[in-house]
Amino acid sequence: MFRVFRKRSAQHASTHQVADLLPVYSGEKLLSTPDRQAHLRELARLVAVPQGHFDALYRAAVLCFARFVQLLPASESHHHACAGGLLDHTLEVVIETLKQRRAYMLPPGAKPEEVRRKEDLWTYAATLSALLHDVGKAAALQRVVLMDASAREKGDWDPYQGAMPDRSFYRIEFLRDRSYPLHTRVAPLLARYVVPDLGMTWLASDRQVLSGWLAAISGDHETAGVLGQLVQTADGASTARNLGAHTPRMNAARSKPLHEKLLTSLRYLIAEGQLPLNRNGAAGWLVGDDLWLVSKRVADALREQLQVEGHDGIPTRNDRIFDVLQEHRLLTANGEHAIWRARVQGQDWDNAHDLTLLCMPAFHVWPNAQSRPTPFTGTVSPLVGAPVDDERASASDPNSIESAALATAHATSSVPPDAVASQSESPVEFTNQPSTSGNKNNRYGGSPFFSWLMQGLREGTIASNQPDARVHRTHEGVLLVSPALFRDYGRSQGDESQWEHAQKRALKLKLHKVTAAKTNIHHYRVELPDGNYTGSAKVIKGILIAAPECDQLFPGAAPTPNPVLHRIDPVGKNA
Repeated sequence: MFRVFRKRSAQHASTHQVADLLPVYSGEKLLSTPDRQAHLRELARLVAVPQGHFDALYRAAVLCFARFVQLLPASESHHHACAGGLLDHTLEVVIETLKQRRAYMLPPGAKPEEVRRKEDLWTYAATLSALLHDVGKAAALQRVVLMDASAREKGDWDPYQGAMPDRSFYRIEFLRDRSYPLHTRVAPLLARYVVPDLGMTWLASDRQVLSGWLAAISGDHETAGVLGQLVQTADGASTARNLGAHTPRMNAARSKPLHEKLLTSLRYLIAEGQLPLNRNGAAGWLVGDDLWLVSKRVADALREQLQVEGHDGIPTRNDRIFDVLQEHRLLTANGEHAIWRARVQGQDWDNAHDLTLLCMPAFHVWPNAQSRPTPFTGTVSPLVGAPVDDERASASDPNSIESAALATAHATSSVPPDAVASQSESPVEFTNQPSTSGNKNNRYGGSPFFSWLMQGLREGTIASNQPDARVHRTHEGVLLVSPALFRDYGRSQGDESQWEHAQKRALKLKLHKVTAAKTNIHHYRVELPDGNYTGSAKVIKGILIAAPECDQLFPGAAPTPNPVLHRIDPVGKNA
């Protein structure tokens, strides 16, 4: 009578569909699979506490977590996007966090006797930080409709009132207007349904531990310190493995093909709003069963996303990305070419735009037609006889809106920001900050963020090489503390939420160094000879601008490297 859940193999995970009707299981039933049992055994080995303590503190929390998240996926179209994906991803993050935790002496900077006394407490805090880092996805990103045994709806599940009721069924819908950052902020509200009372009392017995744990599960990794760093690194490792990144050469046969990686990233970027649709200045338009995508903008976004996730072998040329998509029949070809020249006209637009586009059948992005967004109310009309060149279209198109907007931005600062931005194909930052163009600063491309930063360093409103400063000169370059410095920039522009966009634009200038793990964030330990550090953190992290270009940020001569900062790798060892 019902379509009962069957766990999909990795080969079929790209459909990202969950069975319409799923039963509510007990925590024991959910954890009974061989892989999850192996994770539980590894958890017991890593924490190394008596069996009674393990059952009361660790196993109890994992069972409650499994009971709470059931078979929810971790995402709609990205990593672990299948039934049970959230549980599997979380268990992977827990194990990876505990493996890394062994490299740390916690509390940071404590005497050996205190480290031994609090070792188990910090291990427990690290475990629960990892266990709860994504629990908010059950509340903020998905709608769960409860059903009875006769397939009658009983109403929506309210995760803030506890786990789903026994002897029920449910179906899952991803919210169309979801706010992605919200899922980290609500985690403390849901912790009481996972953490046993005894465990909560233990965490609250130490204010430093409690503060770091609350910050870690709320996504405030900077305040969380080591706990946030551990979870963030473990989360990235689990995500990368699931998406096929960092595959050893001997296991290359198991690696996902490039076209599948591209399609997974495209679904993710569209679902999270990073490639907006169906408006003036969008990255694409849904017309009937066709999705029209701005060729260069989409290819650049796909490459950046895959590089952030740690994938190797991503083509540097956009026309190669087009070829891969076309070879696997993911695009509707324009004769022998992937590129179309077309005119996009919205019903309420003042002007139409002639663009270079890709045409993709919509079912590749939304296998379930009911999950598609509202179609574009305008038209996309191919230009008959227009010259087509996939290789030329992969570079900046002089006739595109994006190029026109950038040219306007460089040519004048008197144009109102909103007037230009509303016509742009891709996000372009505009600001009323004074121009810093010139030979010394031209490597920064007129970036508003770097203009603001250089002005602050020149006027002394932004400190460097001081305790709690946002900017530090190091032996490797200049460390821009993230996200604190970018949040400062957002506040200076009247909207702190701009910080993520500003950071992404700064990274696109390709002036930063990546770590050995192919991530953008570097970690530095603060080590004073006398141990009398007066700042608020012993480990700071940020984006590292490479030398020698980094010295252009400072007025006059650049400061000498901060002698108290020592770069460390993601697990806390000296680099």
